[in-house]
Amino acid sequence: MKAWRLLVLGWLTTTIFGCSAPQIPTGSPFVPITTLEQIVGKWEGLSKRIPDMRNHAQVLLTISDTGRFNFVSDRGNDL
Repeated sequence: MKAWRLLVLGWLTTTIFGCSAPQIPTGSPFVPITTLEQIVGKWEGLSKRIPDMRNHAQVLLTISDTGRFNFVSDRGNDL
């Protein structure tokens, strides 16, 4: 019975630590944002959903120099 508990505890520990790893794609640059001026402007692109069970969404993000923002997404065609 102790061996069974140890096996289950080891499996749970492995699962928790394995699933808690950051989901940063390899090759993606890490750029720290230190001032608002670095991100002011209009940003648009594709928002990929993880897990890939639904269609990805086209998004548009506009950030003003006051820090206000507007986020628009078409959310794909299946909500």
